[in-house]
Amino acid sequence: MYTGIEFVYGDDQSTGSDVENTYNREHSWPKSWANSTTPHYTDLFHLYPVQALSNSHRSNLPYGEVGDSPTYVSGNGTKKGEARSGLGYTGTVFEPIDDYKGDLARTYFYISTRYYTEDADWDVSPMTNKCELEDWAVDMLLDWHQRDPVSQKELDRNEAVYAWQGNRNPFIDHPDYADSVWTATSGEPVVPGTNIDSTRIFFSEYIEGSSYNKALEIYNNADTVADLSLVEIKLYSNGAISPNNTLTLGGSLAPGEVVVLAHSDADAEILAAADMTTGGVTNFNGNDAIELYYNAALIDILGETGSDATYAEDVTLVRKASVMQGNKSYTGAEWNTYTKDEFEYLGMHFIESDDPLAVSLLDFSAEVKPGSIVLTWITGSETENAAFHLYRDSSFLAEVAGAGTSSETHYYKYTDRFVEEEKSYSYVLADIDYQGKRTFHDTLTVATGNPSGREISLPSFVLGEVYPNPFNPSTVLPVFLRENSHISLGLYDIQGREQRYIFQHRYFESGEHNIPLHLQDLRAGIYFLRVSDGKHRAAQKFILLK
Repeated sequence: MYTGIEFVYGDDQSTGSDVENTYNREHSWPKSWANSTTPHYTDLFHLYPVQALSNSHRSNLPYGEVGDSPTYVSGNGTKKGEARSGLGYTGTVFEPIDDYKGDLARTYFYISTRYYTEDADWDVSPMTNKCELEDWAVDMLLDWHQRDPVSQKELDRNEAVYAWQGNRNPFIDHPDYADSVWTATSGEPVVPGTNIDSTRIFFSEYIEGSSYNKALEIYNNADTVADLSLVEIKLYSNGAISPNNTLTLGGSLAPGEVVVLAHSDADAEILAAADMTTGGVTNFNGNDAIELYYNAALIDILGETGSDATYAEDVTLVRKASVMQGNKSYTGAEWNTYTKDEFEYLGMHFIESDDPLAVSLLDFSAEVKPGSIVLTWITGSETENAAFHLYRDSSFLAEVAGAGTSSETHYYKYTDRFVEEEKSYSYVLADIDYQGKRTFHDTLTVATGNPSGREISLPSFVLGEVYPNPFNPSTVLPVFLRENSHISLGLYDIQGREQRYIFQHRYFESGEHNIPLHLQDLRAGIYFLRVSDGKHRAAQKFILLK
């Protein structure tokens, strides 16, 4: 990582004499900073093989960015020297090459998190106060983390260390965690966003409601952090051709996240979701045009400048999930329209993915119980699924571990015990893959109160996908029962003609059941399995090969 030289394990290990052609074990978070305490001393997540010579040059120097006059440069460009101007630290630093800066940043995030509250005997350093990172180091490491994303080498190493050591580096599995834990103290965006695909930043929601209930939401659909200091919003009132109000934003916006601007006199529900309040560009009506600029280029618009025609009065507009980028000509078909003062969707936005879904979600449902809501979801298959995230009313609720990569049906359950009677809650389920990419699924709205006394009707069972499918001659049908039931299972051909009953009115207790099917006497073809419990009926298609 410091020189790019390849060594052979064991054969080239340093004995102390030849420092150029041998490697040794580098504590990337120097052992002296942790006072040689264990388990830090042998924690594999910060131990790397490096050339012995470069290791001696690094010694226990802080990582940093070198100025114009390095005192040491390795074969691949690693440097030692005085810190560059503006880094936030004055002194000698050791700078790895760009290809490994993100690796080392995520290493430091791991150490700082893993040993938090376990660092009483640790020492201080120019980068750290015990296990906590100094402000200048946070700014630099977040920048390295964003510029050098997780590599396949890191992913493979994470798995190898997990197999040996039994824990993981969460900032490799979930790169977005770093921005959730640390914030750049400089106030500057982590990554300059001038090279971002600006067309993928767009208005995702517009609220023009009662009185001052007015808000705008902007979504970053690019794969790079957006520099919000390059974002400008212009308001054109009553058909004007010049803007009446202009607002330049600030800060940064991570991929897949939104920023919400609200009128400062809006209802509390809007203000709770707002990142910024103003009475300027948010003081609009349904006939006022609003333009969105990035780096001085127009990228999206609501309405039409120079026209006072009403296009969105007393409504909430939410950009459709199929829209992937801004549009310099307002198109009503790109928006879903909701009634006045609908605020439920503010603060988050979901888009459809062009990639194959990592998770095949068969069912996402809820059961209301006294004082709680039980959420249940079923997957038919999962690919590199690290975890599920549950959101309630736009706020993160819980994380549930996924099944990784699996072709089997899996059943999940989470009980939300912090609910009130006679209220409505909206839940969103997202899956997180090993690279930290989130894929959002449908919204589920659940009402806890039922003043009318009406019973809430939920399907009494859910079918999973048969596996394997196609098959010959045996397969398995997963069934999830919400209550003890007598169920019947029948087999039908593609024309819907009954072939046989596999069983009738068989008793099963609530929970998961994998029903084996042995159909070697059937001809090859497409068939349906139909399950009924007298209240609910469902079917599953499969293919028998011969």
